[in-house]
Amino acid sequence: MIPDQLVAILQASFCGGICFMIAFKFNRGASKYHFIPSLCAFGLASLFGQQWMSIVGRILMYGEWPVVSVYNTLIFGILFILIVRSKGNVARLFRFDSREEWDGQERRRVAR
Repeated sequence: MIPDQLVAILQASFCGGICFMIAFKFNRGASKYHFIPSLCAFGLASLFGQQWMSIVGRILMYGEWPVVSVYNTLIFGILFILIVRSKGNVARLFRFDSREEWDGQERRRVAR
């Protein structure tokens, strides 16, 4: 059995890391602005930042360890890995590319 304190620390680390990567590490550079991925990135950064503040604030202010779910921590860990791989780029994470539309006729080539 995994101790509750370890799960809480892991979840706080994942949430803080996701918020930091999206809010501070992503640099748009010369790429085009897209509203939906930007809104999604804002929502994810604020959601994970609030979760981080909730866990850390409860530990520091009240001196009690919050009960967090192991399954949520695993999902947050997977999201953290994906966000780090995409360097904080939510559009690249979810592939919000609408330039190429599939006409339904193209098929995959069979390897020879």
